[in-house]
Amino acid sequence: ADQRAGSELDPVERAVSFIATHYDRPLDVAWLAAKVSFVSPSHLGRLFRQRLGVSPLQHLKQVRLERAGQLLCSSADAVAAVARRVGYRNVSHFVRDFRRMFGVTPLAYRRRGCR
Repeated sequence: ADQRAGSELDPVERAVSFIATHYDRPLDVAWLAAKVSFVSPSHLGRLFRQRLGVSPLQHLKQVRLERAGQLLCSSADAVAAVARRVGYRNVSHFVRDFRRMFGVTPLAYRRRGCR
């Protein structure tokens, strides 16, 4: 059997690829599992934790926040605009999550030169 064909059907790879291009949309695990990975939500969660060490939603959050960091460095958009561009509906949740990941607020991250 062709190894490439097997990897193209991998539920985690399908979900990771989808999240990488659609992180700015509202996504939930049940929809992702059913429509993208073709497995149950609990199975997808189990596979994510085994392979990546995080849940699908934690992975989505990481992707969103990494992209937000890039946008804060490359654009002059307001923090609220960046939050919306990466899929956050609530700016205070965005700031809280950003601080947890980067150790500083989005504005402080931008001001210190994005390091």
